[in-house]
Amino acid sequence: MVESPADIYAIEQTGQYSGRYFVLMGHLSPLDGIGPDDIGLDRLEQRLEAESITEVILATNPTVEGEATANYIAELCAQYGVDASRIAPRRAGGR
Repeated sequence: MVESPADIYAIEQTGQYSGRYFVLMGHLSPLDGIGPDDIGLDRLEQRLEAESITEVILATNPTVEGEATANYIAELCAQYGVDASRIAPRRAGGR
């Protein structure tokens, strides 16, 4: 799960992932009035309910908003018995 189509490109460049993507329309930002439905989490919940999803890999940005979004999604996934894991943030210098 990524925040934008540009994030897909970055992940594809690594050649390390061959699964399906779910692209959010940004991240949660309550101070800016951006809630779950504004970024497509209603669509995610529909898919969690209708499909046999077993795992979600969260690749949101390592910002306060990205972390809040990842935590919200992890809690949502838990309600449907879906494992949610977070990729490690990339550090300067590529390590």
